[in-house]
Amino acid sequence: MVDSNVASRFIVLDIETTGLRCCPVNRRSRQNALGRYDEILQLALVDATGCVLFYDSFKPTEKKSWPQAQRVHSIAPRDVKGKAPFQSRRAEIQGIIDAGALIVAYNAEFDLGFLSAQGIKLQEKPYLCLMKEFACVYGRKKVHGHAYTYQSLEVCAQYYGVQNPEAHNALADAQTTLYCYQAFMQEGKYRPRREKWSMP
Repeated sequence: MVDSNVASRFIVLDIETTGLRCCPVNRRSRQNALGRYDEILQLALVDATGCVLFYDSFKPTEKKSWPQAQRVHSIAPRDVKGKAPFQSRRAEIQGIIDAGALIVAYNAEFDLGFLSAQGIKLQEKPYLCLMKEFACVYGRKKVHGHAYTYQSLEVCAQYYGVQNPEAHNALADAQTTLYCYQAFMQEGKYRPRREKWSMP
């Protein structure tokens, strides 16, 4: 359960990446040099009022192209050619995340996994995955078993009547997640589960 004090000091985040393969933290230096793992292209952080705390793109240090991911978010190599790498902004990002009492994200484990792999310290950081929470609200169960199926952010936005014309842009998705989270909390049908990040 998320208490009201923590809930008022949350940060919503979203990332866009070169793909789905997050580098294991303890193998980051050796394996990513081979280009086997994906990198963060864009990050947005907004507060509970919708104020933008951070929004920027990054030039990958290893990946030169990402055609499959580009078809989803439309971020091309030329769009980040003149951008700094993530590591040059890491301290700034860390400070913003440290100041928040709770992180809210859609598919939080994916986003936090990439941030952790880039050296952002999240140990024991409370977070809430809206994708998990919304699955219960939407109520579509898996074919086998009693678990609910996860839905996309687009489906969640449609459910709550939130417009997101720039889907798969980190800032637009972070703001959409914020509005959906607010609607979810106002609905009050479920008691949200707060988890703690346990990876390094």
